[in-house]
Amino acid sequence: MFLIASYVPAFAPINVYFAPSQWIHLSIFMFEIFTVFVPVFEVIRLGIQKRRVANLNAKWDAESTTSTLTPGDWRKRSTIYIGGEKTRWTLDEELGDRLLSMAALEHVLHSNPGPLQEFSALSDFSGENIAFLTRAASWKSSWPGTEDQRLEAYNRALDVYATFVSPRDAEFPLNLSSVGLRQLEAVFEKPTRILYGEARTDLATPFADEPPYPGADSNPTRPTAQYTGEIPDGFGPDVFDAAISHIKTLVLTNTWPKFIEEMQSPRRKSSETSWSGFTANSQSSLASRLSKQLSKLMDPLLKKQ
Repeated sequence: MFLIASYVPAFAPINVYFAPSQWIHLSIFMFEIFTVFVPVFEVIRLGIQKRRVANLNAKWDAESTTSTLTPGDWRKRSTIYIGGEKTRWTLDEELGDRLLSMAALEHVLHSNPGPLQEFSALSDFSGENIAFLTRAASWKSSWPGTEDQRLEAYNRALDVYATFVSPRDAEFPLNLSSVGLRQLEAVFEKPTRILYGEARTDLATPFADEPPYPGADSNPTRPTAQYTGEIPDGFGPDVFDAAISHIKTLVLTNTWPKFIEEMQSPRRKSSETSWSGFTANSQSSLASRLSKQLSKLMDPLLKKQ
């Protein structure tokens, strides 16, 4: 626009009020908006969302310990609001905040994490978080009852560490704190290096090493060898608990609210079939289906009253 305004005679009347150099200033102003103000807005919005989710969880935890509702009352309320498409908005207003609780997230992770996994991978670009949570939970649930199988459990834990945690081996390493990462490295790093070698030497530029020729395999298959050495003292069924808690908090405050918003959005009508993992009937409301699953979760919680 600067060149056009400078050399096109038709712009002469405009140049009287808007000098050609102002077009450069306008482009700089737009750059500042998208490089400074938009990121600042996103950071502020994310902070507000985190505080909202934290406050809702604190409120829900307090209500779950003081509520006088019985399981029958909960089922009655669920029956009122769970129905066809015409009652969907009443249901969303009634249960929307409760769907943002850690209990609802854990229930989905335990019952059917597929839709959340797909959403996090395609829309939030954090699919490794859900994959790690499901994989670590599966590993912990299969903890052996005898010491003879402890080495086998350690080898499976090594695979989880190399796939999701290790900055040298994982394609998309988890966003863990430095303290949590060092704790896991103390348990798994040396055996991982024995099995896999130095898979990635420069952690500062992990994508700098290009394949030697087009089409070369940049992610070769890991060796099938098993670790047979001494198991570190810090290894146990709770070795991933700190990482699981950290990643769950990240999912709860980032991915989970976006997932709930997407499920409750009117736009889901056109893509509801792709999120049909909650039930075989893809024509019913996804919010209703999630609420039915959540009602099953509430019964054992309310029975504790």
